[in-house]
Amino acid sequence: MLLPAGVTAAAAVFAGIGDARSEQEITPKDVYYFACALCHQTGLNAAPRYGDRKAWSSRIEQGRETMYENTIKGMGAMPPKGGKPNLTEEQVKMAVDYMVNAAGGWPEEN
Repeated sequence: MLLPAGVTAAAAVFAGIGDARSEQEITPKDVYYFACALCHQTGLNAAPRYGDRKAWSSRIEQGRETMYENTIKGMGAMPPKGGKPNLTEEQVKMAVDYMVNAAGGWPEEN
């Protein structure tokens, strides 16, 4: 698929105009900025800030699968999939891992 000038493959997929090949080029950072950064950069609605180990520690202790499920289904002020329903579950998991890694990583990987 030929994309409009200036539209990245990731942005195209998020906008619903990309193809499967473009989806493979989406990075965890792309998903984070598309769906998570609004709240996790600013702390909006008491979201733990990106990279804040202390704020993330109690969430990380819940375990990987619980965090994935809470993010996919939504929890508290956070809507399902960060309010971006066209994200796949794998893309959501990539973003969770990206944020957890910035806060020190999963215990089993350290």
